[in-house]
Amino acid sequence: MFDIDIGIDAQVEIVDEDDETSTGRFVAFQVKATSVEEQNCRYVSTRQLAYLAGA
Repeated sequence: MFDIDIGIDAQVEIVDEDDETSTGRFVAFQVKATSVEEQNCRYVSTRQLAYLAGA
């Protein structure tokens, strides 16, 4: 295995909720894997997305 983990696994486009048009902004995510069977989910709130998008 590599010592570093780089790269984007998912990219989400931010859409204007009023007219459903693209804002031209994106949020990138990196997904991590593990051998542990425990489920670990994270949800991103609208407030967090606004912060990440610089709104």
